[in-house]
Amino acid sequence: MIPFWINYLLRTFAWKLILSENGILNQMLLGLHIIDEPLRIMYTQTSVLLGLVYTYTPMMVLPLYASLLRIDDSFIEASLDLGASRARAFFDITFKLSLTGIFAGTLLVFIPALGSFAIPAILGGTDSVMIGNMIENQFNMVGNWNIGSAFTLSLAVLSIVLVLFYSKIFGLESIYKNRGAL
Repeated sequence: MIPFWINYLLRTFAWKLILSENGILNQMLLGLHIIDEPLRIMYTQTSVLLGLVYTYTPMMVLPLYASLLRIDDSFIEASLDLGASRARAFFDITFKLSLTGIFAGTLLVFIPALGSFAIPAILGGTDSVMIGNMIENQFNMVGNWNIGSAFTLSLAVLSIVLVLFYSKIFGLESIYKNRGAL
């Protein structure tokens, strides 16, 4: 967890040092004779994906871990004693009782990742375009505040609609009932 205490931009620039053609990863692979020439990872969708996953993983793992800790082991033992397979016990007990953590983690990752513009700008360069970059370009590069504001409002409305739709799919009332059983 200590690396995640460091500023988000510093960690993104560290990925730039790791993934560049003269970076740590390519030097290590060349030194081990795994590759003959440096890989071009920087300024690709792969580097953006690595940066996003690295940045937002704790926001998914921590709520999921907290919900998994609250599951009583006796529920799983009881389902196994009653003849359920391990897979069936996982899906019927562990998965269903961890839906609150899945829901919270997904929202904690989805909303900031939707508007992320620094990671694609630093690791993806000009080829990587995400919604956050489009909004930032409208405000700073083009100077069209009306379009930038419309994109921002559209993103906010889309986020709210998706959160409401997502909560309807998960059925929050059933999640809260399961949570009360713990």
